[in-house]
Amino acid sequence: MNIKVLHSWLLEYLDTKATPPQIQQYISLCGPSVESVEKIQNDWLYDIEITSNRIDTVSVVGIAREISTILNRFEIPALFKKPILLEPSSPNNILPFTIKDNGKLTKRLMAIVMDNITVSKSPDFITKRLEAAGIRSLSNIVDITNYVMLEIGHPTHVFDYDRIKTNTFILRHANKGEKITTLDKKTHDLYETDIIIDDGTGRIIDFPGIMGTANSVVTDKTKRIVFFIESNNPQAIRRSSMKHGIRTMAASINEKNPHPALVQDALFRGIELYQTYAKAEIASPVYDLYPNPLTSKKISIDIPFIHKKIGVPMDKKQIISILTDLQFEVKTKQDNLEITIPTFRYFDMYEKEDIIEEIARIYGYHNIPGQLPPLAYIQQPKDIEQIFNYQNVIKTYLKHQTWYETMNYSAYSKLLLSAFDLKETDHLHITNTISEDIKYLRVSIIPSLLKNIKENGGFSTDLKLFEIAKTYKPQKASLPEERFKLSLVTKGSFLSLKGLIEALLKELHVEKYSFTLSSHPFFSSTVQAHLLIENVVVGVLGKVKNSIMEHMQLTDSVFAAEFDFEKLIEKARLMPIYKPYNPYAAIQLDLTTPLNQSYAKIVQIAKESAPHITQITLKDTYKDNVTLHLIFSSPNRNYTEKEALIELEKIKNNILV
Repeated sequence: MNIKVLHSWLLEYLDTKATPPQIQQYISLCGPSVESVEKIQNDWLYDIEITSNRIDTVSVVGIAREISTILNRFEIPALFKKPILLEPSSPNNILPFTIKDNGKLTKRLMAIVMDNITVSKSPDFITKRLEAAGIRSLSNIVDITNYVMLEIGHPTHVFDYDRIKTNTFILRHANKGEKITTLDKKTHDLYETDIIIDDGTGRIIDFPGIMGTANSVVTDKTKRIVFFIESNNPQAIRRSSMKHGIRTMAASINEKNPHPALVQDALFRGIELYQTYAKAEIASPVYDLYPNPLTSKKISIDIPFIHKKIGVPMDKKQIISILTDLQFEVKTKQDNLEITIPTFRYFDMYEKEDIIEEIARIYGYHNIPGQLPPLAYIQQPKDIEQIFNYQNVIKTYLKHQTWYETMNYSAYSKLLLSAFDLKETDHLHITNTISEDIKYLRVSIIPSLLKNIKENGGFSTDLKLFEIAKTYKPQKASLPEERFKLSLVTKGSFLSLKGLIEALLKELHVEKYSFTLSSHPFFSSTVQAHLLIENVVVGVLGKVKNSIMEHMQLTDSVFAAEFDFEKLIEKARLMPIYKPYNPYAAIQLDLTTPLNQSYAKIVQIAKESAPHITQITLKDTYKDNVTLHLIFSSPNRNYTEKEALIELEKIKNNILV
């Protein structure tokens, strides 16, 4: 995620004469990447990329802290001005308010009630800073919650006290069948794993950590508020946010697990701003539910171990200086360092290597001499390499045959399941899907390609699409079976599709293949066939049946094929088998015979009846007859026409039996 911060805002917590371009250069070298610095009137705007593990830098305070540490390493004076946050004074009048978290669903929750609120426009500096960060200014009451989030790095929320029916907050899991209407006026069906807040009457008034609700939002008539901050289970936030497709900045921060200590900083800063810019009066004690306070974390590491991992001998004082600048507490005992992790780095410092990474980045990766590691050949799995090679061959060939490759999602919708009469129980169901269009992992690629045909039908009367991708078959008590498949869909004809497949098999140097009758549920019962390679079923092709066409609202005939990719390439070759040139004459004869059985069976009989046949091709069809063009030859001598006619007669007799 990225944050946008004005230079003037940073200077409230940073004392330095470094220019914005200098800050961009040096912080990007040793810390978060500053993607751009833009001049805006009399100010500068930084666009900073925040990595998921460094949630401590998703704030003005966090970025200022990083800048001060890094600039000093480049001999540019910089001082971090730690925010001074005072506990609010005791209230004169106390308004009734209760918080219940019997299930201990939150790690920490703090709240305060404030009275005599004045709702107005925000001061210009707040509006300017929010809008520069991409947040629209609404009112001083709402803007302060966003301002605190950007400045301190923890989401906050405010409620209209008088719209909470029993002056009670109850944290609980949602019940089956409950719904919630969020601030964006969207209604969501809740899951039993979702955490919500109700007001003691069963009425849901918040989706904590994700988004507020319309029934408790502050208005221009609000006089009393509840300022509320909670530290949530990050997994629960992530799961609920993804399930419901609510991707707010608050959810993005909460799911990355900011430390519960930050809740107090955010609360105290918010109270200060409400008192200053909304004339708020304290109307309750500070409520603080913190059932399991986190203890300090310590990591012990030896200096020689640091040298070994970084590859550069660093002075002990230099190492301690870097760690101290990063606000780590360091105790030394000879060559051992006992390091106490600050709360804002609690969840991304786990082991010695994490400490070493911090030392190395502040020291500067550019100061570590480059050294090539010893070369080592890592043998790749042969099956994966083979699949990759054949994918390239097949994609290149189909491209040259004017087929278009598609790249669809690995999942499809319930509507496609219904259109193809597929069962939900035969699919893996994505519980946290971002869209109902990608809810079930594919067991076949054909439905996706037919959807592509429908969406692009107006562009071509002979649209030809293919895709090579994995399909997923559920297995009991195990991971799903993943199989690569090759699927093709065209508006052409069955014979043109079959011809393409035969040409593709020739390109893959597959010789012993045949087509037999099949009964695939996607296809018309009279226009479909299995492809067999050495008597193993590899795939199926056919005309998409009418019921599917009606569901997909397609009028032109569509033909499709799908093959098990790994079975297809099992007998394939990237290079043909060498066959010596036959110097002897070949005899070419035609045979017209009644089509009293399948064409494949006729070809099979011909090959079995005449050992000197080297090639059979279909020359013509007329009514119920087919004409075959046959080539006879011998690798050892000139084969005579008389001998060929004897074999031709034998073929004819065996076909007519």
